[in-house]
Amino acid sequence: MKCPKCKETYDDNFKFCPYCGEEKPEPKICPTCEMDPSTEFNFCPECGTELVSKSQWEELKRKEELNKLNEQLKKYDLLDEKSLKYLDKAIELEPENIRYLEDKAYLLRYLGRYEEAIECYDKLIELEPKEYFHKDYKGDCLYALKKYEETLDISYGSEGSLNGGFFLEKIAMELITTNQEEEAIKYIEKYIELNPNDAFRWKMKVSCLSGLQRYEEEIECYDKLIELQHYDPIYWIRKGDCLYALKKYEEALNCYDEVIEQDKENEDSWIKTSILWTNKGKCLEKLGRDEEAKECYEKAKSLKD
Repeated sequence: MKCPKCKETYDDNFKFCPYCGEEKPEPKICPTCEMDPSTEFNFCPECGTELVSKSQWEELKRKEELNKLNEQLKKYDLLDEKSLKYLDKAIELEPENIRYLEDKAYLLRYLGRYEEAIECYDKLIELEPKEYFHKDYKGDCLYALKKYEETLDISYGSEGSLNGGFFLEKIAMELITTNQEEEAIKYIEKYIELNPNDAFRWKMKVSCLSGLQRYEEEIECYDKLIELQHYDPIYWIRKGDCLYALKKYEEALNCYDEVIEQDKENEDSWIKTSILWTNKGKCLEKLGRDEEAKECYEKAKSLKD
């Protein structure tokens, strides 16, 4: 090896020139014919191309391969499983380019390979901890795997995420459709904690409570709905039914009378339905007001007819 600085010759295995201390130059290579000539040359003796360092040549080859991979990815798009092998290779060649990892996570999620997608999102969260959407997408995968508590942990722990309530609703609806109302109520109540004045969620809760004989909780829901939506006869009637079930006949009677008073000007009034008069009659009967009860039953019978 001839030192480019002092021109002395030394062993090729040395890393530095023993005469002047100059670092041994990096090997050169021809980017055209890939010939590996003497380090002393500046141009390839075979084709005349200017030589580059081996590290420069490796970088050129890496970029060339990445360009080919990108062309393949354009061909198959991100909805084709064939893209996975190209994405894996691209990640290997350019690990600092986060887009490839994002694309891989998206494709795995689309393909329903949620466990693998979660691994990608974990890496993305590590690389970009402030990007909350990585956590939201991980939450989507956990939800799909029915890992509900983990779904909520990741979505609530994501600063800036709007998906905490979104996942609560999705989980609750999923449980309701599979007849797991009691479990669903837990998630609805968590949502209500976030949005205590959301009438729809109170309706969801009372719908789940219906049939569970948890009358006190139902009454709480109807009171809140009456507060939020002022007057809706069905809330008063259902509240009255719950009070009747709890043997609170006077309070139940007050609910039915509220409907009769408030709904008398309504063309589609509940006053015209037999159920209201029947329920009122039952309360009166329990209170020993038999004559009044009889009048209610007759009224109900006339409406049925």
